[in-house]
Amino acid sequence: MKLIILISIVIVTTRTWEFPGVLYEDSLASALEAAEFANGIEISSNEDEDDDMDEEIDDGDDTSFDPSDYPEELDLRDLGIIHRPIWQGMCGSCAWIAGTQTIEGRIAFVSENYIPYSLQNFMNCAGRPCVGASIYAVSGQVRRDNFIVPENEIPYTRRKCVKQGERKTECYKKCGKKNPNDWTNALDDQFAIVAGIRGAKSVNKTIAALQRGPLTTCFTRSGRPKGEKCRGGCLHANSLIGYNKTHIMAQENYGKFGAWRTPKDSICGRGLIKKAFFPNVLYDYDRANAYFTELEGGVDENQVTFLDKNTHQITVNTTKNWGTAKNRCAFIGSLCKGVVEDSSGAFQLVSDFNGNAAGPQRAFAKSQMVIYLKDEASGQYVGIKPGNGIPETLTLVSNKSEAAAFFTSYGRMISFEFPSFHLVGNTFKEIVETVRELSLDYRINGDKKWSLSNCLIYNEASNQVFDLAPGERKKTKTLAFGKMDKTSSSQRFSVGISGWWKLHSDELDMILGSKGKKDKKVRLFAKEGANFRWQARHILHANGYSVETNPDNPQEFRYKDFDIEKTQNVMRPVDCALGMPLPSTDNPDGEILYLKIENGDLVMSQEKGGWTFEYADL
Repeated sequence: MKLIILISIVIVTTRTWEFPGVLYEDSLASALEAAEFANGIEISSNEDEDDDMDEEIDDGDDTSFDPSDYPEELDLRDLGIIHRPIWQGMCGSCAWIAGTQTIEGRIAFVSENYIPYSLQNFMNCAGRPCVGASIYAVSGQVRRDNFIVPENEIPYTRRKCVKQGERKTECYKKCGKKNPNDWTNALDDQFAIVAGIRGAKSVNKTIAALQRGPLTTCFTRSGRPKGEKCRGGCLHANSLIGYNKTHIMAQENYGKFGAWRTPKDSICGRGLIKKAFFPNVLYDYDRANAYFTELEGGVDENQVTFLDKNTHQITVNTTKNWGTAKNRCAFIGSLCKGVVEDSSGAFQLVSDFNGNAAGPQRAFAKSQMVIYLKDEASGQYVGIKPGNGIPETLTLVSNKSEAAAFFTSYGRMISFEFPSFHLVGNTFKEIVETVRELSLDYRINGDKKWSLSNCLIYNEASNQVFDLAPGERKKTKTLAFGKMDKTSSSQRFSVGISGWWKLHSDELDMILGSKGKKDKKVRLFAKEGANFRWQARHILHANGYSVETNPDNPQEFRYKDFDIEKTQNVMRPVDCALGMPLPSTDNPDGEILYLKIENGDLVMSQEKGGWTFEYADL
C-alpha cells in the first residue's frame, strides 16, 4: 500500500506584513515554522490515486526545452486566472487552498473562462474539512467527480462549519457531488477536462508548465539553512504562480499580499520545483465538437451579421467571455459561424461573416467536427427529410453531399443543420434542456444514451485497425494494430460516443487496463481497466495520452501526449452497431435496440447494423 504525506498546517500568527514587491517579512516564515512543529504531519494511504492516475505518469525530460519559446518573466496574476490570496486561518487547509487555486487557474486558462472555485466544497466532499490532505487531493477529486462548485455558493468558512452540528455534519451537507441538484457545476460553463497529473521536477519543465497556469508544490520551513526561505520537504503547500530571470514565485495561504519568491537555484527553490506538480488540463473537444480559429486582421462589426439573441437563447451569462460565447456557438451547429468581441466589449455570435472584411474587432471562426453515417452493407448514407423548418424523419440517400451531418455531445446525436434536435432511436426529439440539465441527465442516465459496439476502430494513417495480441503476462491479451479483417472477432470492440468510457474487447468480454507497479506496469485486457474518451477524433487515455501506433513497430500501440495537430492519431469507427436503450411495452426500463435498414427504411431493431463514421469539418 502506498503512503503519502498529508499537509496539515494551521496558521497561528497575526498579519505583520512588509511588502517590497512580492516578498514578505521573515516573521511569517518563523510563524509557519512554529506551526509545523506544533502540528506535525499525518501519514495515510493514498486514496486519491486510481488506475488511471497511476498509468503512464510521464515526467519527461528537458531535451525539447528552448528558453526562447517562453517569456523571461511571467506573473500569472496579470492574466486574471489567479485567485486573490486566501487567509487560511485556524484550519488545516493549505493543500486544499493551493490545490484549488492551481486547478481553477489551469482550467480558466484552457476554457477562457475564470470561475473561482469552492475549496470548502472539496474539503466537505472528501470528508476532511480543516484536515490535512495530499497535495494531489483536489485534482484527484475533480478527475473522479467531474463536479466543481463555484466559490460564491459554498464559501470558505475555515472552522465555522466544523463547529456546527455533530461530527461535521453541517460541512458534509454542502457537497456538490452528493447533491448535484442543489449546486451549480462550474464545469458546465468551462469546456475542460483534467487528464492526468504531471510532475515538473526541473526548472525548465516548471517554466514550460507555468505557461498554462499555476502549479502546486509543498515545502518545509523548519530546519531551513540560514538565508533560505524554505527547504525540501512537504509540510506546507503553496501554488507557484510565476518567475523572472532568477527567481520562482509562489502564493502563500496567509495574509492580504500572499506572494513570495526565492532564487530558482537556491535550496528552497530547488525544493519547490522538485515537489511541483500540475493537473493536465485539456480543452474538451468531445463536448463541444468544434474548434475556433482567430481571423487575422480582425473584422468590421458593421459588416458582420449577428445571431438573434431571443431566437437562440443567447444571454449575457452565456456570452460573458470568449469561453462561454464559444461554448454557446458550438451548440448552435450550422447557424453559428463564429464569435466577435464588439466595440462595446460584448461578445456576439455570428451567423455570417459576409466575406470577413478586415476591421478592429477580434473574431474567431468556428469549425464543427461532424460525422456522416454510412451503412457498410448498402453504401447509403443517413439523411434528413425536413418539414416546416424542423427535421421530420430520417431518410436514406445515395450521395454523401445529400447526407445529414451530426455532432455528438452528452451521449446524443445532434443534427448540425437543426441543432435544437437530437436523435432518440430513429426519430427526432427537440432539445429543451439547458446545458446544466443536459449535464445532470448525462451524469444520471449516461448508460441510456448512444453507444457503439461490434466496432472496427480504424486508423487511416497506418491503414490498420485495433486488434488483440499476446500480452506480456501468460494467457493475457493486449491491444495491438493489425490489417483490417471484417471477419475477425479479435478486431471488434465496444466504445462510447461521449464522455468517459471503457475500451471493451467484444471477443474477450474484457476492458483495456494495466497491472503491476508503476515501473513494471503491463497493459492488458481484464475485468477492470482505464477510462478513455473521444478527443478531436483521437482516443484519449484518462491521463491525457492519445492511443497511437509505435513507429518502431507499427503493430504495437503506445500512449503519447494528446496534440490536436497530430492528425495521424485520428481513429474512426467502422462497421459498428449503433444502439441505445429504448423502453417498450414488454420492457419499460428499456432494452438496447440498434439503428438498422430494413426493407429500405431506418428502424430500431434487436439486430445489429453496420455503420461507419465519416468525418468532416464544417
